[in-house]
Amino acid sequence: MVEIRDLLSNGETIPVEGEYNKKLKEKLESLSDILTDERKDGREYKTLTFKGMMYHGTDVDGIEKLNVSAYDNSMGLGVYLARDKEVAEKFAAERYARGKLANRGYSGEPIVYELRTKRELNLLDLTEDESINDVMMDFRMYLDYRRVRKDNAQKSMADRAMWSKSVLDDKGRFVFSAFPEYFTRFLYDKGYDGIIHGGKDSKFSPFDDGVGTYTQIVVFNPNDVEIVGKYRVKL
Repeated sequence: MVEIRDLLSNGETIPVEGEYNKKLKEKLESLSDILTDERKDGREYKTLTFKGMMYHGTDVDGIEKLNVSAYDNSMGLGVYLARDKEVAEKFAAERYARGKLANRGYSGEPIVYELRTKRELNLLDLTEDESINDVMMDFRMYLDYRRVRKDNAQKSMADRAMWSKSVLDDKGRFVFSAFPEYFTRFLYDKGYDGIIHGGKDSKFSPFDDGVGTYTQIVVFNPNDVEIVGKYRVKL
């Protein structure tokens, strides 16, 4: 079993002060229970075998290692990355502009981090809508078989949407985002190291107000990627 300290850049557990750190610690603890050696080596769904570069746009300099996203649950737990450098640059510029507008003493920088996979990854390919529907129907049965409780409004909405064969709930959120730990475990146990989703013809591409639609990669285990470079975005 992977320990939480193994998923952090400095080998230490994070402090619990602050909303961000609390959310991050909670998700890392969930991941440490999920990322075990007990998994299949199959190709049950459409698969993309991937080894190469990915990108992360932000307004924070000095990052040594990217970790699981503390806020984005749209496709389970993991490191959320852009497939294309241009998308990451738009994210960096947006985050920088937003920070500068909101904070008078703001000192951020629009930075793009370049990341490389440490090994060949087996990604679930959800760039086509038909694949998303197939996975969603199986995931719905997975939740029912394990009698997962729908004990809040988001889970109830997501459950209703899946039974109606809808990928998005009534508020436009991906149904998987209501059960992030279960969705990651569901795919990881089947032998997937992450997800790629968002294609030019997909109705369900990820979207950001300042970026538009884009192709995203979610890597479940932060240790599967490493930062190999960075550069400042010219505005």
